[in-house]
Formats: sequence, C-alpha cells, structure tokens
Amino acid sequence: RGGALAVDQYVGDPLEAIDRAGQLAVELEDPGLMAMVEFGRIAMNTVLADAQTLPAINDLEQLLRLYEQDGELMNIAHTQVMLSELYIAHGDPGGARRWVIAGIETAERAGDTYTMTWALHRYAIAAIELGDVVPGARIAAASAEARARAGGTFPPPFFPIGEPEDRAIAALGEAAAEAAFAEGRELSVFEAVALARETAATS
Repeated sequence: RGGALAVDQYVGDPLEAIDRAGQLAVELEDPGLMAMVEFGRIAMNTVLADAQTLPAINDLEQLLRLYEQDGELMNIAHTQVMLSELYIAHGDPGGARRWVIAGIETAERAGDTYTMTWALHRYAIAAIELGDVVPGARIAAASAEARARAGGTFPPPFFPIGEPEDRAIAALGEAAAEAAFAEGRELSVFEAVALARETAATS
C-alpha cells in the first residue's frame, strides 16, 4: 500500500490497513511487527496532518518500548534519535540532547557508526540551541564530513528542525562559524562523540 500511495494510486484507507496489521501483530504476539505497525501509524498520521501538527511524544516512546521488547538495537537507536528530533521540534533542546546521547550510546553498543553520525547531526542542533554554539558547530561539521566520506545521506526528519550549520552561522556570524566548522572537519566520529559527551556533562 505504501508503494501504491507513493505513485498516487488510491488503494483504500491506509490507516485501516495499519489497524488490520496491528491486530495481526497482537495475535502473533510479535513485538517487532507491533513496532513496525506503530511506526507506520505515526508516519502516516504525520504525512496526513497539517505541517504544524506534531506527533505526541508518548507515541514515539511507546514505539521505543516495543523495539526494546524486540531487542533490535539499531531500531532502538533510530527511535531515540527520532525522539530527539521531536523534542527539537517541540522547542525542548535539553530533552533532545538527552535522547540523542541515549541514541549514540545504543548505536555504539550495536557497532553502528552510521547512526552515531546521524545522531551527532541532531546533537549539534540541540547543543547550539542550548548555547554550546562552538562545540555544536564543530560536531555538525564532523558529522557532515563523515557523511560525505561515506557517500551517504541522513534520513530526513519527520518534523521541521532545520540545519545546525544555519543555526551556528546565525549565532556566531559566518567567519566564526566557518572557523568552528573547519576545526570540526578534522574530528573523527569518535572524537566528535567524545566532544558531545564532554559538552553535555559540563553545560
């Protein structure tokens, strides 16, 4: 159904299909399938809502609990990073930073450097909003450099959160921001993670 909707083919009510899948997941007592259904429900409701409507935080927290029952570390880490995005969108950078640090720690346990890099991008936004502008700018640049080296992209956020680089330039001015970016491009992902932890612990 998702594929059909993507090419503008109407195949019935997608939320009805999600409800039926949810009933099957309960019958099978499969937390992984339950989590997949809940993710689909959140995604579909977000797509169908107006641009100013954000999902409830407890919906994503429920999704996280299902992934934790399933034990799949990558999905746990991704949901923790998504929670950080939602906290940013709700104007709570402190909450965002807590969740993104949790996401980094879970990704480390999974050996998932890609998710660590993605999480650092979101961490940079929270740090800049909390006043740690120079460390945030460095972390943003380290994340972008690692992504460029790998030739990948980050999943687009469900929620409008903007870019850390734009926030850093607005806070520091172009010259000072570019100096911080240049320093950050010299950091490895693991050095940027260490900087994120240090910043979180001291601010």
